Parts: sequence; C-alpha cells; structure tokens
Amino acid sequence: MIFYIKEGDRLPVITGTVRNANGAVQDLTNAVSTTFKMRKKGTRVLLVLAGASSIIAPNTDGRVSYAWGVGDTNSAGSYEAEFETLFSDGTNLTTPTTGFIDVIVNPDLDP
Repeated sequence: MIFYIKEGDRLPVITGTVRNANGAVQDLTNAVSTTFKMRKKGTRVLLVLAGASSIIAPNTDGRVSYAWGVGDTNSAGSYEAEFETLFSDGTNLTTPTTGFIDVIVNPDLDP
C-alpha cells in the first residue's frame, strides 16, 4: 500500500486493515489498543509512535486509522509505517505482516 500526503497536512487520516499472516481480515473485537509507527526509509529511528489510532466499527472488519499529529508530516520524504494491535490475551499482531505501508510526504509549494 502507498499513502500520499502533502508536507504539513494532517488530512486525510491514514487507514489500514489488520490482516493475519494468511491475509485474512483480523477480528478486532478483543483488541485493547492499536499503535501507529512510522520511520524515514533507510533509518531505524521512529518519528511517529502513537497510541492514538482508532478501531473503526464494526470491529470484525479489521479496520484501523491514525489521525496525524502536529509535526508528523512536517518533512517531505519517503517513510515506512505499520499498525501494531494488542489483544486482551496479551498477543499482538503487526500489519502489514510483511513489508511496510509506504508513506510519501510530498513537498508543499510554500517556501
């Protein structure tokens, strides 16, 4: 998946569908929280680590979202992102299970 946003923008929110390793949609009824993580490509330093992600009803659709925070998109460039969901039994599932969500922050025309 590739997600595009302009530098400095906070809309649209980024959404994803939590899927297990077999590609099946994960039921999030027993999910406790979802965390959104993002880093600049080629680095290991997280620029965004936010637990403000939300699960979109109905929970059985596996859909999650993250509303961008102030400063999250301030630097144009290519980023890698993922959602990590924690369940009530202590297990967790990271989506996507292979690779990352490619986030492209395009430069704005403002100087």
